Amino acid sequence: MGDVATLLGNTLSPVAETRRAAEKTLDQMTAQPGFAVQMLGLLEAQNAPPGVQQAGSVYFKNLVKRYWDDDPNGVLAPTEREQIKNNLLTLMCQVNRQVQAQLGESIRIIGKSDFPNNWKTLLPDLTQKLGATEDFTIIIGLLETANTLFKMFRDEKASDELFLKLKYCLEEFQKPLLVFFKSCMGMIEPNGSNPAMLTNIFTALRLLTRIWYSLNWQELPEFFEDHMTEWMQEFHKLLVFESKALESDDDEQPGKVELVQQAVIENLKLYFTKYEEDFAQHVQQFAITTWHLLNKTPMLARYDGLVTSALQFLAQLIGNVRQKQLFAQQSTLQEIIEKIVVPNLRLRESDYETFEDNPIEYIRRDIEGSDSETRRRMACDLVRAMCRHFDQETTKLCETVVTALVNEYRSNPSQNWYQMDTAITLMLAVAVRRHSLVGGVSEVNPNINVNEFFSQLILPELTSSNVDSQPVVKADVIKFFATFRNQMPKEMVVQILPQLVALLKASSFVVHTYAAQAIDRIFMIREQPQAGATTTPSSRRKFVYTAEDLTPVLAPAMTNLFAILESYEGGFENEYVAKAVMRIITKAQPATIAQATDGVLDKLNTVLGRVCANPQNPKFIHFLCESIAALIRSACSVNPQYAEEFEKRLMPPFQVVLQQEISELTPYVFQILAQLLELRPSKISQGYLSLFPPLLHPDNWRNVGNHPALVRLLEAYMRKAAAETVGANPKQLEGMLGIFHLLLSQKSTVDIAFRLLIGIVEFLPPEAYRGYLPKIFELSFTALRQSNSKDFALSLTNFISVMVGKHGVQDVQQGMQSLGGLNFNDYLANVWVPSSKAIKGVTDRKACAVALTRVVVEAPELRTPPLSTSLWPNVFVAVLHIFEAPAPTVDLESQEEQLDQISETGYASSFSKLVHGQTEIRDSFKEIENPKLFFVRKIAEASQATPNVFPNLIQNALNGKPNFATCFQNITQEAQVNIV
Repeated sequence: MGDVATLLGNTLSPVAETRRAAEKTLDQMTAQPGFAVQMLGLLEAQNAPPGVQQAGSVYFKNLVKRYWDDDPNGVLAPTEREQIKNNLLTLMCQVNRQVQAQLGESIRIIGKSDFPNNWKTLLPDLTQKLGATEDFTIIIGLLETANTLFKMFRDEKASDELFLKLKYCLEEFQKPLLVFFKSCMGMIEPNGSNPAMLTNIFTALRLLTRIWYSLNWQELPEFFEDHMTEWMQEFHKLLVFESKALESDDDEQPGKVELVQQAVIENLKLYFTKYEEDFAQHVQQFAITTWHLLNKTPMLARYDGLVTSALQFLAQLIGNVRQKQLFAQQSTLQEIIEKIVVPNLRLRESDYETFEDNPIEYIRRDIEGSDSETRRRMACDLVRAMCRHFDQETTKLCETVVTALVNEYRSNPSQNWYQMDTAITLMLAVAVRRHSLVGGVSEVNPNINVNEFFSQLILPELTSSNVDSQPVVKADVIKFFATFRNQMPKEMVVQILPQLVALLKASSFVVHTYAAQAIDRIFMIREQPQAGATTTPSSRRKFVYTAEDLTPVLAPAMTNLFAILESYEGGFENEYVAKAVMRIITKAQPATIAQATDGVLDKLNTVLGRVCANPQNPKFIHFLCESIAALIRSACSVNPQYAEEFEKRLMPPFQVVLQQEISELTPYVFQILAQLLELRPSKISQGYLSLFPPLLHPDNWRNVGNHPALVRLLEAYMRKAAAETVGANPKQLEGMLGIFHLLLSQKSTVDIAFRLLIGIVEFLPPEAYRGYLPKIFELSFTALRQSNSKDFALSLTNFISVMVGKHGVQDVQQGMQSLGGLNFNDYLANVWVPSSKAIKGVTDRKACAVALTRVVVEAPELRTPPLSTSLWPNVFVAVLHIFEAPAPTVDLESQEEQLDQISETGYASSFSKLVHGQTEIRDSFKEIENPKLFFVRKIAEASQATPNVFPNLIQNALNGKPNFATCFQNITQEAQVNIV
């Protein structure tokens, strides 16, 4: 044990070599049986230095974390596990607070696996130790452990197993919980002037209150129902409790009393939400208490958690139809608005400091929705709850307050700007009925004339010539405009657009960011569906604002946006500005963008170079690369010769990215290279040919995040130069197939593995790859059997569809049959036909229909018994099923709207596809415009060669299927063919 203590001490050494050597030795010892118990013995030793004990507790916790659930080598033997469980709780009561925390976490880890079924002694021991000590260090440690264990019942899906665990825990702990709670409550008054003791008592009370929450979450236990009045009396005492002794000098961090009161209100919210009928007799008392609590609680940040919980509870009560009578008096509603809502909407000094000094955080709270637990958001939710049952009354009260606030602002704008901020926020709260971050407002309070309010109060502030005056108010009016953009008349929006462009020059980060976001939002507004009309998907409705509306402000908008990007304000890359640049490039006339290509590309290249040196903001990087891709697409649509110019200008920074392996940018570089390669009007250049072999090197495939982009680039090579690359060099083809094997081995990359194969079979003649088919099928079907996944079957079917559709059935049949264990007809019946009904993409469905058509007419064995009465009809009907149930189309515009999800909901993906980097929707059968006509004409052609066969087959296939019979008849008439 002395050696272990020495090693633990050495892990704290300032000498790196000593520290690393000790860590290495301990890591080796950790994997040895018996080490965990030895470590517990060290922690129990009274003479071990505190630092050594702390380090030992961390090692013990990590050992438990590593081996308790996954221990194939038996590091923790069954006897050792029992020894640990029998001693851990006792040891936790003997050590200092720091070591206690680590041991408590160890109990949590073990308990997650073993409690309660395989650790029956834990809860009785914990309860016994709680009742046997008055040492609050031990009490708090034990309660923290219990709180952690019981959290398993929160938000967990109900099940028989869970309820058995809950029943056990209730039987063991529900009575002691009430006893301990009342005991702590009884200690408050005698220790009223003892801050240290009160701190311990309230720490324990909060833990007991959270345990109560966990044990009541799944259902209302009988014991708690029977003792509800006792509990509620104690909770009420806590909500009205005040103590000078526990008042904190810290304005930011909540004190012990506030934490307990917030926990109590969370309990009240739980009961009101889930057990309202049982809780009904206590509702009025707590409604009044919560009201008074909100009225008296100061605006300091340390009370924010308490206030937001209280506001949520009050909103639940007001919005509930059975409780609305509590708030029906006009004076009550007025007091709520004036004394609770307005004060909590008001911007505090700390909020203004955030606006000035940390604008990114302010923006995230204000327009990205990260303020879900702030006073402002909860006060707005309270107003909306009031409107649910008191719509007209609440609206009038809010309008009165707004008018008073605006008048106060106008009396002295420089001093009273915060009143205008409160007025606009209150108006947003009462006016918006339904809203989404991406789509804007879709339903407005019918009692409010939003356009009138905008014209009279918002527009004058928005069009003020001084872009730097009253920055908070400027940000508010831009936000108001952007929120109600769908409701604004087009002529007004077009009039405001130049002012938004001017506001891009504002020195306030928040103001010019909001202006950029508003410009972006304007050009994503679509026509609203007509009243009473069938709902049309948003991607099918026309954009309201077009290139004509953008043209007058295009040049100054780009100038101002790039000025922000080049300023690199505060070292932060502004994703909203980058997104606005992207939007303008995509919405402007391609001819206009083509004329400005040189200047715009220079600006983007400059920013790209800076990002290469310090890639910090994934959203910004994405929109920057989308802007580059959009510029390429627009310019090359006007003059394809631009592609080579883009290659020349972008290659230097791209080489930096690839040589330095800048992982944040490499996927985008590969995608843009693919785009440029596909857009080249001339043959593939020598530069691209020399780049191809390194792409196949295994080193490039170590980073999984690069895989989709690399496949996208290899697909472009196949589309543009399959013959010059893999077609001319079997080694390169083998390299591609090696990549296919790698991608096939990972569930997340199966789809792109088969996309890679599709590129090979689509653009190469069968003789180039025929010899590899047996191995391809062996790998594919082995993986299919192992995964037993519908998604895998779909990806495999998409590949085989393209292969059969392009080159016929024979190669696939022979490739499968050469393996011995595979049969094409079995695959057709058990995988392909069932999968055909689940294929989603339009072009994938088209490929499947074309391929199955060829199977119908090119597989003679299917037309003879017994397959002629079983498999052939199923294949025939599968094609008709594809025609009858077409998949929804996905176009570039609807994909473009998906970019808003990146902007508004966060960015967590290791790979994100460049929407504007797609040159076209992949279609392996562009030459077949109408697969329905192709289907019947192919059958008609085959029937001419083999008369009197197909009519009988078709009649048998359609027997008892009138919908498919009608479908086939309609297609035949459209094609004007006869089947003989």
